[in-house]
Amino acid sequence: MSQSHCPSTDPGRHQGPLKTKLPLEGGRPICDHDATVRDHKVNRSSCQRGAVHAVTLVRPRSRAQETSEREVIALLLVVLPGGATVMEQLSMFGSADDAPAAKPGDDRPRRLRVLITVKAAPNPSERYGETVCVAGFNAAPDSPGWVRLYPINFRELGVDESFKKYDIVEVDAVPARQDLRHESWRPRMNTLRVTDRLENWKARKPWLDPFIEGSMCSLYQNCKHSAAAKSLALVRPRKVIGLKVERHPGWTSDQRRKIDQYITQEQLFQERDRTPLEAPRFQARYHYLCHAEACKGHEQGLLDWEFVAFQRHHLRHLDDEAAIVRLREQFFDMMCAHKRLPAFYVGNQAKRAHVFSVLGVYYPER
Repeated sequence: MSQSHCPSTDPGRHQGPLKTKLPLEGGRPICDHDATVRDHKVNRSSCQRGAVHAVTLVRPRSRAQETSEREVIALLLVVLPGGATVMEQLSMFGSADDAPAAKPGDDRPRRLRVLITVKAAPNPSERYGETVCVAGFNAAPDSPGWVRLYPINFRELGVDESFKKYDIVEVDAVPARQDLRHESWRPRMNTLRVTDRLENWKARKPWLDPFIEGSMCSLYQNCKHSAAAKSLALVRPRKVIGLKVERHPGWTSDQRRKIDQYITQEQLFQERDRTPLEAPRFQARYHYLCHAEACKGHEQGLLDWEFVAFQRHHLRHLDDEAAIVRLREQFFDMMCAHKRLPAFYVGNQAKRAHVFSVLGVYYPER
């Protein structure tokens, strides 16, 4: 166990031993707080006691290894209340067997701090008109993990309540009792505030890389046997085989009924936008292999809001053939290019726990 000491002279911040399971010499860390492990320099103007910093230690790889020139090892730097710092190595492929923490036993609202990573495409709702499932990473130091926020109607959000992917938000939420999945919470949207934003991949990688998993097969098997199994994850495929894009069949009869019911409700709030939710023009499915040795492949529908928004903003003037080419260029050729390290945000269905979909794509460059 190698040790270093913080050079800070401020007794309230970052003093004490820095412990790591890796030798510090020769390593070059990257951190969203401008940290360096070798000298243990952290942006002390913004880092308080109890803060958690994700740090990535990059070590040169052997030239004989052709996959990458660098080995990336994730570390978590925790600033303890007494000012000491502890650094532990995290696996780049997290375990699919780690069950999420159970929901609290009471319905008292909790203040959640969440890095938003997923905005799923909207679905028809009889009560809300349309609902969106939002997911992200719980940024609380004492309980890191995935969080699902549902239901959310983005049309009805005020200026102070709106947010984007990779915003960090704070919101009051209560456990979703009708949803057995441990990650699911019901947000109180009038309490939501955006507190920060991760603008680029360099800022996002320290937060998310430590929690990337390699086995979609394990996630699938665990959810088949336990309602308490992990229902949200970030999975890095061994190989992305393809993206199948086809015409969307339109809303089902039940979905159309929900839309009609919402539109014909008594107009209690005249300012609400009750324009019927339009079905997307296309749907898509990713086909990939995960890192499980016996993996025979996964085909999962793409439910990303960005996939639907891209169609509406960029493809209206194109015929079907040209539109499909553009969708494949964006969501396969670009996001899954060799120069990138794509991973899929995946989540399952509440009523069919064994059915997973791709909720979004994480695609930083190598």
